[in-house]
Amino acid sequence: MKDNIFCFFKFFLATGLIYWLIETDKLSLIKLQGALQSLDKLLVGGLLVWFIVFLSAVRWYLLLKSQQITIPFKDTLKLNMISLFFSTFVPGAISGDVAKAYYITHKEKSRKTAAMVTVGVDRLIGLMALFLVLLFSAIFEWEKVKNIPEISFFIYSIVVTA
Repeated sequence: MKDNIFCFFKFFLATGLIYWLIETDKLSLIKLQGALQSLDKLLVGGLLVWFIVFLSAVRWYLLLKSQQITIPFKDTLKLNMISLFFSTFVPGAISGDVAKAYYITHKEKSRKTAAMVTVGVDRLIGLMALFLVLLFSAIFEWEKVKNIPEISFFIYSIVVTA
């Protein structure tokens, strides 16, 4: 019964937030209609986002497992999605990581330091993956990139330091 009341509350809170966004013109239904006209691109983009969220949860699950922290993958995925929520809606570059570290240390009381380190290492691995995407993108679009001195200097710096 308590779960049903909480679910009911969440539904009305979400409905109220959407109504408020529309009424204050923070959510434009005209722009939303334009996005819905290309539903295939929207679907592919949404699937790619969920795939990346899933891969990120797998990466963190493997990091936790390497530290002998046994948390079910389902909980790891939940914590990853909570982290994504905080990263999206709370100001600050590391708000999601702070939330993830908070929740993981409360779940894993015996190995708090190792659990928190996995959050930082996960962030560093994600940053390295982002640099790899940047490098591969620059390689495939080198003709455009080499004409922009700031970007080409940045690419050269990454290659030299790697």
